[in-house]
Amino acid sequence: MKQKIILSSLLIVLVPQLSEAISMGSISDALSGQLAGSRAQPTLTAPIPKQTPETRPAPLQLAKQTAPSSTTTTEPSFPNLALFVEDAAMTAYIQSQLLLKKDIPHITVSTENAVVSLIGTVNNKEQADTIKKIASSVKGVKQVKTDQLVIRKN
Repeated sequence: MKQKIILSSLLIVLVPQLSEAISMGSISDALSGQLAGSRAQPTLTAPIPKQTPETRPAPLQLAKQTAPSSTTTTEPSFPNLALFVEDAAMTAYIQSQLLLKKDIPHITVSTENAVVSLIGTVNNKEQADTIKKIASSVKGVKQVKTDQLVIRKN
């Protein structure tokens, strides 16, 4: 039950932003614009408990400093949900446009960070050019990779 409430709340919040994003052509731009214009919510903090000699932490001991290592550790980064949704929308739109073309064989389309990759086999160069033209005409697409698009030899 809690999951349904959370999901409905999430949809209520995202639907206006997504509809605005579709009209703007970029989901990530719409969400960042929406978030930038929103008012900051106050944050609640827990009171800090008083320290007694029994609960006081031990004093920190300084560690011997060493030269910084050549390898740096980075914290794991989580994907931006808006970019993920935008990539999925681009992929779905390109696939739907390819389905409307009767002379185009099935091609696998994947999008990551607005870079579209086309994978598959076509019968001739005209089909390959048509597929590339459809993919590159989508608003927001930065690049179309066709290195895995193979043209059959007759």
